[in-house]
Amino acid sequence: MEEQDGIIGKIPCPLCDGIAHFKTEIRTLSYRDETYMTECFFYHCDHCNEGFTTTQLDDLTLKNLTIEFKKRHPDGQPTPWDDL
Repeated sequence: MEEQDGIIGKIPCPLCDGIAHFKTEIRTLSYRDETYMTECFFYHCDHCNEGFTTTQLDDLTLKNLTIEFKKRHPDGQPTPWDDL
């Protein structure tokens, strides 16, 4: 399995007998009644066509959301993900 920065490029799908591939996608996320365009990380299985994340990928996505939030609110409002 390929690995870069602790992220494996493909893994066995936990939902079927297929192989899930690492993907990124720009998505709209909502936080504190505002929406943000941010890069999200996930795995997608071509066999069952399902997408899923891991705790590590969730942390990376939330880190990106924090960056976008702080661009819009540079006054230092804390977020739950400041320590990620």
